[in-house]
Amino acid sequence: MTDSLFRDLTLNEESTIERLLADDFPGRDQIVEQLKGCSVRTIDENGSLEFQVVSPVKATSTKSRVPTEGEVEDSDGIVIHFLLHVVDETVKELEVYKEDNSRVKTFPSPGAIRKS
Repeated sequence: MTDSLFRDLTLNEESTIERLLADDFPGRDQIVEQLKGCSVRTIDENGSLEFQVVSPVKATSTKSRVPTEGEVEDSDGIVIHFLLHVVDETVKELEVYKEDNSRVKTFPSPGAIRKS
């Protein structure tokens, strides 16, 4: 299911992002600031999100396009990956995909996500 309109994060989405931001890394604090008051829309069936950031704060100290990521096994044992993308110093997308490119069967508890 995809969304055409931007909306607030759900509690599960917010918890997933918090899990990815739990450890310190270059640009983390700036990303946290950007996510305050942001809107999202679902862009694929796996729950990937596009962010609409209103904060003027820039993530100038991030070292790569994907400064944080995590993974967890789906109910079928295939690994689901969560990658937070930063483009032009702004959070752009949370990419969610499975290693075999199949559809996510059971969205995991955010606490089960391992940092990778």
